[in-house]
Amino acid sequence: MPTRRREPSGGAPGTRFLPAILRARRPEARCGLTLLELLLAFALLLFSFVVLITAFQGAGRETPFTNEHFTAMFLAQKVMEDITQRVAENPHFFTELIRDATGERVPVVDGRSKYFRLLENTRNFNLLLPEEDEPIVRGDLYEQLKPFQVQVATKWQPDPLTGEMRRNLVLVEVTLSWVSKEGFAREYRLAQFIHGTCLDEFAEEPRVVISPAARQRLDEQAVVALANLLASDVPELAGARPGQFTVADLVRHSPGASPEALLEVGRMIALIDGTLARDDRITAGMIPLEQERDALRAYLEKSAKNAADREACLRFIDLQRQIGGIYEEKGVAHVSALLVLIRSLPALAAIFRDPSVLGSRVSLYTPYLLAILNGSEELANLAVLSFSSAEKCYISMVSPPVISVLPRRKEPAYLRKAIDIQKVGILMQQKDGEAKDLLKDFTRNLDLFWKKYRGQHPNFTAFLETEQRLAASLSTLRSAYAGIWKAFRAIDRISDEATRIRRSVPARYLGR
Repeated sequence: MPTRRREPSGGAPGTRFLPAILRARRPEARCGLTLLELLLAFALLLFSFVVLITAFQGAGRETPFTNEHFTAMFLAQKVMEDITQRVAENPHFFTELIRDATGERVPVVDGRSKYFRLLENTRNFNLLLPEEDEPIVRGDLYEQLKPFQVQVATKWQPDPLTGEMRRNLVLVEVTLSWVSKEGFAREYRLAQFIHGTCLDEFAEEPRVVISPAARQRLDEQAVVALANLLASDVPELAGARPGQFTVADLVRHSPGASPEALLEVGRMIALIDGTLARDDRITAGMIPLEQERDALRAYLEKSAKNAADREACLRFIDLQRQIGGIYEEKGVAHVSALLVLIRSLPALAAIFRDPSVLGSRVSLYTPYLLAILNGSEELANLAVLSFSSAEKCYISMVSPPVISVLPRRKEPAYLRKAIDIQKVGILMQQKDGEAKDLLKDFTRNLDLFWKKYRGQHPNFTAFLETEQRLAASLSTLRSAYAGIWKAFRAIDRISDEATRIRRSVPARYLGR
């Protein structure tokens, strides 16, 4: 009788053919989905599909708004680009931008806005004459831009240290507004900082504003200058460095001295001797540049090579630009130092009338201090000479035939430098007769430049037109740039002031 095979203990019928891994599952584990789970999954799928359809429908309704928004972004960017380009190519436009302040909101089309005018002219971007600058008055582009209005506003920016408004930095905000097809008012704004110089500043009295940090450096240099002066009598002051000694140390070595009087004459020494020493260093550094420039000039003058040798011409222009810039930098440094010194002349005059306020030791150096004061006259002459040298360099860069090798797009930038430095030359001249002769040459150049570049560089010709208006007469030019003219007039009188101070010194202080 066959023996029946027994199932393993704890096994279930029919499980002997299943893999061991399945046989090991817990009794409550099961496979498949219930009807309820299938219904829930279908409901979720249906809900997601409805939400997706609604989202696509909403996106379709907002498409016109999105297109308008991107159009506004494009227009705002074009306006900002136009403003920055105008300021770069026509510095007077910064003044116009400031005076507009919060501009009027005007339509983009129909020539109502003065911005992105080149965008409106689609026929000929290379040659733009005033009569060709036609506004957008019809067509598809007109219909696209008609809903938009533009407004440009400017805001002065305060200095983070002093809290005063910075006259050379403004925040420009361009606002594009429109009404969407759904009837909603929309706006897009774009803001950017723009740096420039407002013409109104030139008409103001020359101001010398020294920051607290600059004043501290000047006072430290004043102490060093006086310490070096006394070093021959007081060896411990030899080799003084900024911050090593204080004015109290000087008073100790010159009993009876007024600390403020010592600082005043120390500042005079630092300003005059320091500026002259810096001038010598800069002049020495210019020698290689001037030698190369002079060699190139001699080369170009032979057999009309200046018209043929483009590479040599461009190098000559670059050298003149560098040298002219250095001369201009020197002139600005001289004028700045002299303006600071001029503010101190009344105090210096009182000190030299009674040098005893410098103390028993420093007062013995009164003749030396007067010699330093005489250096102010040399500094004034160097200021005039520096600007005159810069003018010659800049004028040579735009004189025929050298200018013929300049890239066309760079010509206005070089010409603006020549124009600006010519103005300085006129304003430096205190004699009316000579100033009027210089003004005639200046206005003749402006007219020549305007005729040459009219229609080719609209921003540059706008600059020239403003210059022509300002240079209509010597009085209008001096009025527009009264700050510069009065600064040079004050510098021109510094020699007389120094002479009066020397004559006021008591004889007993002049013997050493």
